[in-house]
Amino acid sequence: MFLIREEIIHVFIANTEVVAEGANFIKIFVFGMAFFGIFRAVIATFVGSGHNIPTMILEIIRLWGFRIPLVLLFGFFMGWETTGVWIALAVSNVLSAAISLVLYKTDIWKEKVIKQ
Repeated sequence: MFLIREEIIHVFIANTEVVAEGANFIKIFVFGMAFFGIFRAVIATFVGSGHNIPTMILEIIRLWGFRIPLVLLFGFFMGWETTGVWIALAVSNVLSAAISLVLYKTDIWKEKVIKQ
């Protein structure tokens, strides 16, 4: 998809400016996708084991702790505009994956949730 991103987008949209921005998004965001997969796998582990509080905390950190501040920093304060927003999305996935893996390694998800 990375190599033919403009052609793929052009199938759905004819506007060259939109195609260019979509291609820019894919070019940057593709590097954060693997980390998003790691993040989702860790989240699924916590949900599947019945530990919903860590999941909520990780999701809040990802959005409010990383994504929004980074969008403001890169997109607005540094003046990178939409490119800064795309970079912020990718970086927030990288940081979130790192934190979720640290939490995963604590093995708290192995503790029983239902006490008898």
